[in-house]
Amino acid sequence: EIKKRIETNKIKKPIRVNVWYSKGLLHNASHAFDLMTFWFGNCKKVKSVKYIREIKNYGDEVIALANFGSTDVMFIPAWEEFYSHNSLEIISKNGRLYWNQNICIWEQLRTNLNENLDYPDAFKVEKIKPDLNNYQFYLLQQLCFALDKKKSHISTGKEVLSSFKMIEKILKD
Repeated sequence: EIKKRIETNKIKKPIRVNVWYSKGLLHNASHAFDLMTFWFGNCKKVKSVKYIREIKNYGDEVIALANFGSTDVMFIPAWEEFYSHNSLEIISKNGRLYWNQNICIWEQLRTNLNENLDYPDAFKVEKIKPDLNNYQFYLLQQLCFALDKKKSHISTGKEVLSSFKMIEKILKD
């Protein structure tokens, strides 16, 4: 759903993304890294901004910046010892998307606004509901497509290794 909105320009470029992760860059942020690759294309450049710490059994927490073509993504660690936290926020030319484990909200900027964007109805809010009744079927369908060498939304080994190499670059910075 999100990829389709980006491809059809419902979420307009330029786009910037903040990703909050817990349990280390390699452990949980790697999944978000793969998701960014799926939504925005291959990662072109990475940079470690600040080393935070190492978490026992999970690896390093690092604030990092990654560029996926025209989209910049900031990876920011949360505090795992308080609670697991994984979320992302997309800021685009025409709105904001917020996603966490439980909810996805798209706030689209209304087009008929004057210059004062601070009033409460400047955004049309839409709750994007995942199709939890069919997600296992969708996953199986995508696996079948991948096995039949058809276009699928499953990350290939090559894509995952590419993400891993970029994450390694961040950790060596």
